[in-house]
Amino acid sequence: MRDLLIKQKNDNIVQGYLVDEVKDKMVGGEAAMAVMWSGDAMYAIEDNDSLVYVVPEEGSNVWIDAMCIPKDSQNYEAALAFIDFMCREDIAARNYNYIHYCSPIRQVVENLDEEEAANPAVNPSQEIIDRCDFFHDIMDYMDVYNKYWMEIRS
Repeated sequence: MRDLLIKQKNDNIVQGYLVDEVKDKMVGGEAAMAVMWSGDAMYAIEDNDSLVYVVPEEGSNVWIDAMCIPKDSQNYEAALAFIDFMCREDIAARNYNYIHYCSPIRQVVENLDEEEAANPAVNPSQEIIDRCDFFHDIMDYMDVYNKYWMEIRS
């Protein structure tokens, strides 16, 4: 796999690796496809309506965001209050409208208009979710990943 990734880079197939780099290339029509987070894809589609969001038939990773409080946090109560605030239906709806990531708040999803509710980037169907997997902790292999990533990038 490492050699294939290096080859695609050397053959100028890859237009970028970083999120903003790829997003801008897609918006500008400089790249044919990109791996993007769903909210970034929605941003790109808003700026270039010839783009479309697709989850490959082979699947992808399950994409979720989480709000976590470090166990040694000095501001636990403030962090918890912020998470509670973000989970209010009205605030979660405003957040969805701003970042275009599907909301974990059921009422926000239920209030999407028909077009948004049918958009797989915003509200993936169960069929899409079923062909996706969670990434697992790779810390035991981080040295290997970093080594190969540096070889690919350079």
